[in-house]
Amino acid sequence: ARYLGSLGSSNIHTPRKLIAARVGGGRTGRIFGFCAAGSRLVGSFRATPVTARAEIRRRRTAAAPPWATDGARGISRRNVTMRGHSTRPDFVLHADVNKCVLMMDPAGGKSVEDICNEIIAEKAYGFVEGDNPVVTDVLKDDLREISSYWKIVSTEPTLQPPAHERPLMCFKEFIKGLLPLRSPQQASMSSDERMAYTKAVKRRRTQLVATFTNPGSPGAALRPFYDDILGKLHLSADRQQRYVLLPAFFDLLLHLCRRDTPFRVGLVFRTFGDDLRDVLDDVKRFCQGKHPAFPDAQIPVAFRSNGVFFRNGPTAGRTHLVWGTTQKPPSIEEGLSFYEQNHPQCRVVSGFSAIFESVGGELFGGEAAEATAASAAAAGSESALAPLSVCGIRDYFEWWAANQESADSGKLFLVPSADAANAGISVMMDDNALHNIVDVRRSADGGVCELEHALDRHIIAVDPFQAIVNRSYFIDAVEQCVRNQLEVPPS
Repeated sequence: ARYLGSLGSSNIHTPRKLIAARVGGGRTGRIFGFCAAGSRLVGSFRATPVTARAEIRRRRTAAAPPWATDGARGISRRNVTMRGHSTRPDFVLHADVNKCVLMMDPAGGKSVEDICNEIIAEKAYGFVEGDNPVVTDVLKDDLREISSYWKIVSTEPTLQPPAHERPLMCFKEFIKGLLPLRSPQQASMSSDERMAYTKAVKRRRTQLVATFTNPGSPGAALRPFYDDILGKLHLSADRQQRYVLLPAFFDLLLHLCRRDTPFRVGLVFRTFGDDLRDVLDDVKRFCQGKHPAFPDAQIPVAFRSNGVFFRNGPTAGRTHLVWGTTQKPPSIEEGLSFYEQNHPQCRVVSGFSAIFESVGGELFGGEAAEATAASAAAAGSESALAPLSVCGIRDYFEWWAANQESADSGKLFLVPSADAANAGISVMMDDNALHNIVDVRRSADGGVCELEHALDRHIIAVDPFQAIVNRSYFIDAVEQCVRNQLEVPPS
């Protein structure tokens, strides 16, 4: 399956076949990509543009989304209400920010240009010439000379490595192999020292990957592809103004908030960084019809309180969500006392079940319902779209980093039991979902949900390349999750 092809294919996100990178010496590396078996991936760099006004009119008048009417693309309103909901069930979308809906990562020190280079580095394959290079000190060695051992084979970005007589691996995986996060010396480090070490290693990785297509770098031959995706992140050909959130994400919001949706729609932005303000401001512009690319969008929206996770262990008693601030403690050791001393007005919720209920309460509870209703009333007849409730949660990077990015210390995502009353639909999308960044657990008891069972049901492993070049990418991915949670086969 290749990335370059005509638009129009569907279900490209479905991980029917996980592809393992082959590294030097015949060893199998970590899983880094996925594709639908036998499917050609979409992604023409020259997609036919669709004007914003025409697209909004089309979404308002086109056939309903798959859950809206009987027989429409396999999911009907009856399929939703059959689950025992006396009122409209909740649809809650947790959206990772960086390199998922926003193509920059201030917390990781990555600009838009850095992200575009990283996207190409994930899809460019080569082999290691000679013996595998050895890094004796990951924080001091000259890595630019060592990275030259990797020789490019790819002539264009692809999901799978091209046919070659030698084992191939993408450049990003090569760099991650050179600079592992785990080392013997970490055994004697404190949690804060381990966290600092992890951050330093990741900065060194970024220095190499973020310049992948620059002149003189290993991927310089793929510079035209870098220029293409960078151009798609700008509002106009002169590149004077960039998108904040991707157009495909706003297309998804238009799709979810149709007037005839059977759901109450909630949106939770998730990020390790401090970029929630810019993200929420862009959503506000969009919902008010003030976004330059979506001037006709009118979605009644209620912005709720933001929060921050604090975790110092994998158990319920060590897992906390603090509502009313996005500030995090200076250190893991300081913990919740930071909020008692500096933010006494904040509300601390502890435990998996309580946290799950608090997110729903924040989005759809009494005050939230009143705010949403007021927003809808203000929009009046001008809006043909259903209301949206929005909040943001900052995840606790320090705990994830201190545990060498283990799966049980990443971004907590709680899912309801399938047979729970008014369980609703919960989906989280993240570009690093295949790399231990999402800690998926059952809300009732905190039990771990294996990623292989959560993919395409509760979890969308976002492909940033596709999110940029394919305007229906997020819609197709979310619809697949809805089908799988409702256990309705595609038509």
